[in-house]
Parts: sequence; C-alpha cells; structure tokens
Amino acid sequence: VLIVITSAILGIFLGAQVAEAFLVVPYWKSLSKEQFYVFYDKYGASIHRFFAPLTIASSLLPFLLLVLSYIKSDGRFSWIVVLVCCVVLFFGTYFVYFKAANEAFTKGTFDSEKLKLELIRWGRWHWFRIVFEAIAFLILLTL
Repeated sequence: VLIVITSAILGIFLGAQVAEAFLVVPYWKSLSKEQFYVFYDKYGASIHRFFAPLTIASSLLPFLLLVLSYIKSDGRFSWIVVLVCCVVLFFGTYFVYFKAANEAFTKGTFDSEKLKLELIRWGRWHWFRIVFEAIAFLILLTL
C-alpha cells in the first residue's frame, strides 16, 4: 500500500514538475524583466505553496518505505536505497540552488541580461531535478 501511495504522490509531483518545465519556464523566459518580476511577485508564493507539500511528501514517503523495507528484510531493499538516493538528489537541489535563486527572484536582484541567464540556469537545474524524480518514479513502478 505504501508503494502505491508513494508512487501516486511522486507521479503527481513529477507531472507537475514536467508541466512547469514545459509551460511555466518558457513563459518566464518570454517575459521582460519587469513583467517577470511582476509575475513572480504575484504568483511566486502560490507556486511555492503548491510545490512545497508535494516535494516534502515525495521526499519523506520513500524514506518511510526504506525503513519499512529494512525492518521487513524486503528483497527490494537495494532498489529502495537507489530510490532514496534519487530522492536525496532531487530534494537537495532546493538547498543547493533553488532556495537562493527563488529568493533572488523575489528580491528582483537581476538586471535584464542576468535574469535571462538565470532563467536558463534555473531551467537546467529544474530538468536535472526532473531526471532524478523520473528515475525514482520508474523504480517505484517496478517494485
């Protein structure tokens, strides 16, 4: 049951992240600096409130799965360890990059050229994160 719940939550999170990559990030890149900062000021906190619980649930449930798998000496334990490593990588990107970048967007610290470069960097980090979310999700589907 925990595998199904974890798969569902991670699947929703992955889908939302892919949608953000294909819809939101290109839109951000199309905006002028002023338009971007207005958009981010208006919707940045809402985006965070949407993704934060999904990110946390998608990160905590695999750890719970790991503990239960260890306690039960589950034969799938090795795969669950790989799953949790992927989770650490995708969750860790928030602290390594996204937290500071998002705060900089909130403060409006980038000029037009630096903003364009930062949005490209943000998109690359976002895809890096999606790769590990997808690997984790595929592992869950095979368990």
